[in-house]
Amino acid sequence: MKRKIYNDRTFSLDGILYEAPAHLVGKGVEIRFNPQDKSQVKVYFEGKLEQVATPTKAYENCFVKRDDDSKELVSSTSPLKIRRSGINYVELVHQNYYQNQPRKEDKDHV
Repeated sequence: MKRKIYNDRTFSLDGILYEAPAHLVGKGVEIRFNPQDKSQVKVYFEGKLEQVATPTKAYENCFVKRDDDSKELVSSTSPLKIRRSGINYVELVHQNYYQNQPRKEDKDHV
């Protein structure tokens, strides 16, 4: 089966995007796969196996910056650095809720 590699380094097969090698962007390739199991999609260019393609992770793929001349992939964002604050927000909400509830004694006098 023939496919063209899109500018974002992907190709489509039955509505699923797969990642392909960057140097094949804009080129026609042949893909081979087992119709019963599309987890192993082989990408061939000029008769040579280039890669076993995997489904694209759309979220990660949208952050990849592409150099048009070299087709080299460069990340446009640095990895997230998450620092833990040590604050338990669920516990704070729980405490706040119960502190603001009328006490049982107050309900009895109303």
